[in-house]
Amino acid sequence: MWNALFNLFVAAVVAPAAALIVIAWSGKLGWPPLLGLIVAVAAGLGIISDRIRKP
Repeated sequence: MWNALFNLFVAAVVAPAAALIVIAWSGKLGWPPLLGLIVAVAAGLGIISDRIRKP
């Protein structure tokens, strides 16, 4: 139960922040930083969820 709630919390916090950063960066710097940011956020969420699942 706690893991699901924590994953939901992380997603709810990270997603809007990432969206704002993506909008700001894509408007000024173009696609390469945008793609790099998407990869970084995906990797970060993957690491977080992996650590949560391990006892």
